[in-house]
Amino acid sequence: MIRSEFELSKEEDLYDDFGCSLKQLQTKAIVSYHGRLFLTDNYLCFMSNVIGSKFKMKLKLEEIKAIQKKKVMKIFDSGILITAAPASDEPASTKYQFGSFENRDIAYKRISSLWQIKAPSEVLKTTRSQRSKSPEEGDCPDSRLSDLNQINQQ
Repeated sequence: MIRSEFELSKEEDLYDDFGCSLKQLQTKAIVSYHGRLFLTDNYLCFMSNVIGSKFKMKLKLEEIKAIQKKKVMKIFDSGILITAAPASDEPASTKYQFGSFENRDIAYKRISSLWQIKAPSEVLKTTRSQRSKSPEEGDCPDSRLSDLNQINQQ
């Protein structure tokens, strides 16, 4: 079902899926979609189907520029912010804020671990730029490199 819904190849494997919400931060109207986030070999896909209103998003892991843990409403440790490369017709990067995870830390670790494998050069760029900046309120420490070391040791 997931392959046909997102037009994925037969070789694309599903690693995990998470119930969550999505806000696309670039849009003028802030709309929150509730649905499922699917992690495959090469994509992060989101689908919401609430009362017949369907919304889908497919993002190639290689297009992701940054993944950060975020607090939702500056209170709840349940968010993940994903920054993607700008589309050809957009001037700025696209930011997706996922929230309402049952276990945000597990989702973050699985998504960021696969991202590290698929786009290691982006991980290094992001890590270097984050070291030079002071953390924003609501950010959590970046643990991608230690996660990658753990994967390599297994």
